[in-house]
Amino acid sequence: MELYAYICEAGSFAGFSAVPWEELGLCSVIDEPTDEPEGLRIYLRDGWPVAVLEFDVGYRVIPGMITNRWQQS
Repeated sequence: MELYAYICEAGSFAGFSAVPWEELGLCSVIDEPTDEPEGLRIYLRDGWPVAVLEFDVGYRVIPGMITNRWQQS
């Protein structure tokens, strides 16, 4: 949960459509160990946390680490 807390504190909410799937495909994934059907999914790039997917909520991303289409000019 420490990675999740870090991403929530340092990151920003991006929803579902703001994060390009092409970039997510370059990341390694840590799935939350849970009995729930959809737990948290944390994305890492080069060992660094870049995003978390919260089921039915969307992505939270670390600015500058992964594209957030809503924050591009």
